[in-house]
Amino acid sequence: MGTRRRLAVASLALLATLSVGAAGCNVQAGSDGNSGTGSSPAGQVSAADELSASVKKLNEDTFTIRLKMSVMSAEGAVDPAGKKANLAMKVAAPEASMDFKIVLLAENLYVKYGGIPGLPKEWMRVDASKIKDGSTLDIMPEGDPMGANNLIKGIVDVERDGDLGFKGTLDLTKSPTADPESLKMFGDKVKAVPFTAKVDPQGRLVEMSVATEGVSPLLGEMRVSYDNFGKPVEITPPKASDVVEMPDSLLGMMDA
Repeated sequence: MGTRRRLAVASLALLATLSVGAAGCNVQAGSDGNSGTGSSPAGQVSAADELSASVKKLNEDTFTIRLKMSVMSAEGAVDPAGKKANLAMKVAAPEASMDFKIVLLAENLYVKYGGIPGLPKEWMRVDASKIKDGSTLDIMPEGDPMGANNLIKGIVDVERDGDLGFKGTLDLTKSPTADPESLKMFGDKVKAVPFTAKVDPQGRLVEMSVATEGVSPLLGEMRVSYDNFGKPVEITPPKASDVVEMPDSLLGMMDA
C-alpha cells in the first residue's frame, strides 16, 4: 500500500475519530423530530436541536475522548478554552497498520506517524495558521473542539430514542473534511450510515455509536465516548530535538 493510500486510510480514521461523534448541529428539524421540512410543534424542542445543544456543550469544559472499533482505537484530551488537545490513535488493518499522534498547543501543531514508509520518524511541527479549513489536521476550529461539528452537514435524519438517546443516519460524504477520493473505496455505503447517541442528565454528549460495519465488515461498529468533564488537561510539547518542520507537500496531502 502506497503512502498516499495509507494516508487516505489514516485520514478517514481520523475523520471518524474526531468528527462522527458529535454531528447534528445544523440539522433542520421536521415535525416528528427528524431532519427535513416542516417545524416542531410550538414549545417542543426538536431532536436535532437537542443533539445540537449537547454538542455545543463540549465547548464549555475540558473532556477526554475515547474510540474503539475492530481495527482502530484512539484516546485523547481536549481543553477548548486553552486551545490544547492531544490524540493517540492506532490502526491495525491489513496493509494499513500505523500509529498516529497529534498535539495542539495554541499555534503549534505537532504530528507523528508510525508505520508509514517515507515519512519522518520525528514529530512534525506546523504552524496552526497554515492549516486550511476542512483539513484533517484542523482538529480544533474556532468553537469546535477537535472538529466535533465537522459532520453536521452529514446528518440525514435524527430522532429521539428514549429520554437521553437519539438515533439517525449519517452521510460521511457531506462532511467538510471528507476526502472524496478516500471515500470512493467504500462506495455508496458511506452515504447512509446509521448512528445512535446518548447525552447525560446535564445535556452533554457522552456517547456515539456508528454502524461502520455496514461500510466495511473490517471496521466493525465504532463507539466514541466523552467523559472526565472538567479534569485539567496537561500537555507537554515534544522535545525540540525530536521535532522537524512538516513538509509542505505532506501538509497539502492532508487538505480535504
